[in-house]
Amino acid sequence: MTDGSLWTRGGWRFKIGVAAMAMGIGGVALAQFASKSEQRPVEIVALVVGALGAFLAARAARVGGLALIGVYIALVGAGSILSGVHPRPQGVLIGIALGSIIAALSGLLAFIRLGRRSKELDRLMFLESTSIAFFVTMLFVLTYALLEAWINAPKLSMWAVWTVGMLSWAVLSSVFKRRYS
Repeated sequence: MTDGSLWTRGGWRFKIGVAAMAMGIGGVALAQFASKSEQRPVEIVALVVGALGAFLAARAARVGGLALIGVYIALVGAGSILSGVHPRPQGVLIGIALGSIIAALSGLLAFIRLGRRSKELDRLMFLESTSIAFFVTMLFVLTYALLEAWINAPKLSMWAVWTVGMLSWAVLSSVFKRRYS
């Protein structure tokens, strides 16, 4: 990537933060396969790691969109914790859900603005990796839906779909960075 890219500008703290954020959210996906007694603690630790990683990456790269993603992850963690409480605090969960939606949309808009300001090559690599990752995710979803219908494969959590999308995007981004650098 070019010298002004986010990856270069953020330095090692940014890279560690992004890795922690990905591990945290991936940990939530993997927690779905844990036993019920282990699932909640694994989710909590994974979400805390993910949120702290997003804040570390945002601070290192001075990108507000990453801080908004950290807020989103923290709200998802709070919602996950409170959804296991009996009786369920419905009003609080609705507020957390609305806050999550606002944080996610605000972060998305911040990244769209950042992408429009980036250099042409960085923008091209981002768009290519994102579009191919989208189609990889859609093919995965379609294929697994057919397996569920044809051979009664177990139902997958939406966390698995998210993980496939993000992993394919991360791999493709790395491939394009090496290809164009």
